Amino acid sequence: MSAVAATREGLRIGRRPVPWVLLLPSAAVAAIIAGPMVFLVGRALAGDGATLGVLLSPRTGGLLLSTLALAAAASVTSVVVGAGLAFLVERTDLPGRQFWRVALVLPLAIPPYIGAIVYLHLLSRGGVLDRAVGIALPPHGLPGAVFIVALFTYPYGFLLISAALRRISRSLDEAARSSGLSWMRVFWTLTLPMIRPAIGAGIFFPSLYALADFGTMVLLRYDTLATELYYLLTAMYDRSAASALGVATILLTLGFLWLEARLRGGGRHYQTDASWKPHAPLRLGPGRLPAMAAVTGVAFFALALPTGLLAVWAYAGAVSPSDATRVWAASAASPWNAAAGSLVLGTFAATVIVALAAPPAYLRTRFPGGLAWVIWATAQAGYSLPGIVVVLGV
Repeated sequence: MSAVAATREGLRIGRRPVPWVLLLPSAAVAAIIAGPMVFLVGRALAGDGATLGVLLSPRTGGLLLSTLALAAAASVTSVVVGAGLAFLVERTDLPGRQFWRVALVLPLAIPPYIGAIVYLHLLSRGGVLDRAVGIALPPHGLPGAVFIVALFTYPYGFLLISAALRRISRSLDEAARSSGLSWMRVFWTLTLPMIRPAIGAGIFFPSLYALADFGTMVLLRYDTLATELYYLLTAMYDRSAASALGVATILLTLGFLWLEARLRGGGRHYQTDASWKPHAPLRLGPGRLPAMAAVTGVAFFALALPTGLLAVWAYAGAVSPSDATRVWAASAASPWNAAAGSLVLGTFAATVIVALAAPPAYLRTRFPGGLAWVIWATAQAGYSLPGIVVVLGV
């Protein structure tokens, strides 16, 4: 067992003391995020048998299965798309690779619920596709939810896996190939272990988004724990039952954190800049056209089509505004005020987030261990809680 002792310099865990100047702000951040979760657990426990009844009810069981199905399908689809795009951009002679590195990340700027609104308008009965060719394919249910979540969260996996692929030096592959290994063997024994942390993170973020988001799921008519929490708080005003479901959400979050840690593994890989060499692009040959079609298709459906349709709507509203549009434009909360408020809030929130995230992240990377993992996991757990649950806890 590792020794744990407090010293003047910091908290000594094993052989390395963790400085108080790093430990205290990291613990404070974890405590701030844990506050709503602790409140939910306390309120759920105060419900006595009612809480247990809610957690063990068939309705909760069905919601749990539907939430897990969405998280699993959307995260796997997202990371498969992101990994495939990352390989094409980083390891092949795909034309315009610098352009695709930027264009394939931009869908992160489109919230999935905006994407859901766009595709509902396009594919639902009476929508653009129905009026054009008489076909309606509303993105409702699990398939539609998986499509929307994966389409607008794949950039997480793309960014992380692209960065991991760029960090691997060509000299490592050359050494492995010179020892007689095939390229497939090199991938499984060398490349995959080195990008596994990125794959784990690429699965982790879409999973937590699927767990926390309720606005998109309400639009797509797919019931999850988050949508049930929304209904309980806004329609039924049942805070005790909502707290019980909040506890289930917290337990799922901890499970996702554990799974992400398992996927990441315990190995660490270091490489000096002096030994790094860029990879020679793999020639696609006849596969260049299908590769371009795949990359262009993803960019079109995730970026060009939603932004183009939103621009058309904005232009139509400006040219021939409706009565509702005139009332909205004349009110105090005009679109320009809303845009300015979003800009101010986004700038302030991003600054605060970076400042709060730095201590736990540094603690996790420089002082790995049980205490650092607990603080880091608690800080990440807040990402999975639906905003309405956080408001309830606060």
